[in-house]
Amino acid sequence: MTNEKKLEKTFMKEHEDRMAAIFASWPNQTPVKAQVNEFIPEVCGVDYDYLFNEDPVGMAECTLLVQEYLGLDVIHSNTDMYNFMPSNLGAKIKTYKKHIPDIDRSDFFIKEPGDLSKIKYNGIDAGKLKYHIAYNKAFKEYVGTDFPPTFDSPWNLAANLYGLENLVMDAISDPDFVHEMMKRIVCDFMAPFCDEMANACEGIPYIVGANAWASLPLVTYDMLMEFDKTYVEMLNQRMDSPVPFCSGGYWGIRYLNGEEQDKLLDYTIQVGGGILYGYDPDPQIIGPKQYRKWADEKNVPLLLSVMNTSLEKDDIHEAIDYMKPYLLEGKNGKTCFQLNFSNIGPSIDPQKMKVIVDAARFYGRVDTTADSVYEIPDQVETFEEFLKRKLKDNPEEYKFEWMKKSSYSYLLYPLAK
Repeated sequence: MTNEKKLEKTFMKEHEDRMAAIFASWPNQTPVKAQVNEFIPEVCGVDYDYLFNEDPVGMAECTLLVQEYLGLDVIHSNTDMYNFMPSNLGAKIKTYKKHIPDIDRSDFFIKEPGDLSKIKYNGIDAGKLKYHIAYNKAFKEYVGTDFPPTFDSPWNLAANLYGLENLVMDAISDPDFVHEMMKRIVCDFMAPFCDEMANACEGIPYIVGANAWASLPLVTYDMLMEFDKTYVEMLNQRMDSPVPFCSGGYWGIRYLNGEEQDKLLDYTIQVGGGILYGYDPDPQIIGPKQYRKWADEKNVPLLLSVMNTSLEKDDIHEAIDYMKPYLLEGKNGKTCFQLNFSNIGPSIDPQKMKVIVDAARFYGRVDTTADSVYEIPDQVETFEEFLKRKLKDNPEEYKFEWMKKSSYSYLLYPLAK
C-alpha cells in the first residue's frame, strides 16, 4: 500500500459510523466515558494478578459490568496496556495481587547499545498476546462492536524498555543512539506486532498507542517533534495492514505558546484520530473555555479529561463542582464533546463514583446551566445489589466464572440450587 493510500485511511474517514454512534446523543446529552483499569479489580473484589493475567474473558466481563454499573455512555476497553509489547519482547513484568502489573524498572530490557539486537517481534505465542486476543474477542462478543486495542506508542515503549530518564538524557547527549533504538522499535518490532494484532483481531478500526511519556515537561517540544512525530509517522508507513495507528495521551500544552502551541495542538489532533484531547492538569490551568475555543476554531470534536485526584481527595460536592465547568463550557460549542474521567483510582468509593457520573450526565444535558442544581440521591445502588440483578437478568450471557475467585463468590450459591 502506498503512503498516499495510507494517509487516506484516517480514523475520521474510515469510521464515521462508529463516531456517529458515540456522539449520537449530541447535543442533547454529553457522552461520558472513563478509564477504569485499576478500579475494576477493586470493585469486583478480584486479585489483580488473576484478572490481568489469567482470565481475559473475566476481565472483559468485569470491565463491562463496572462501566454499566457506573452508568457510562461510551464503552471503553481496559487492560494493562503498557505490558503487552514489552512482554512479547521478553522484558520482565511484575505481577501483584493488589496492584496492576508493571514493567520491572529495576532491570530494564535495554541497558546498553548491544541490547538493541534484542528488539524483534517474537510471534503471537510470546508474552501476553494470546491474553489480549482472547480479551478482545470476548469484548467484541459481548458488545457486538470492534474495539481498538491499546498498547504503547514508539517513544513510550522506548521509555519502558530503557527508562525514561536514560532515554531523555541520551536524546540530548547521544541522539544517534536514540534514533537507532527508535528505528529498531518501529521497524523490527512494532510494525510486525501491529500487523499481527490487526489480523488476529479482525475488524478493529484502528490501534491506539498510549504516549504519556512523550508529554511536556517530561520531554521538550523539539524532542517530541524529533523522536515522537518522526517515528509515529514511520510506523504508519511501515505497517502492511491498512489499520491505522493512532497515538494519544499527550499533555503539557500549557507549557507552550504561540506557534509551538498551535503546532502541537495540530499534531496531537492528527495522530489522535481527529479529536482534540485535553487532559488535566492542562484544562484545569488553561481553562476548559479555551479548549472549547480551539476545538471550534479547528472544527474537531473535543474531549476533556478530569484527573483522578480531584475525585479522590474532594468530598462529593467538591468533586461535582470541580467538573461542572468542564461540562458547561465543553458542551457550549459547535462540535461534539465528551467528558472523560482519567484512570479512576482504586481508592474511590464505587457509590460515590456512580453519583459523580450521574452528575456529569446531568450537567452534560442541553437544558442544564450554571444555575441548575444536581440533587444527590439519598440511596445509591451498591455494586453487590447490581451484581444480584445481573445474575438474575443476564442478556449479555456473561459466564461469571471470575466470581468464583472474587469476594462476591457467595452470590453464586443460589444458582447451584
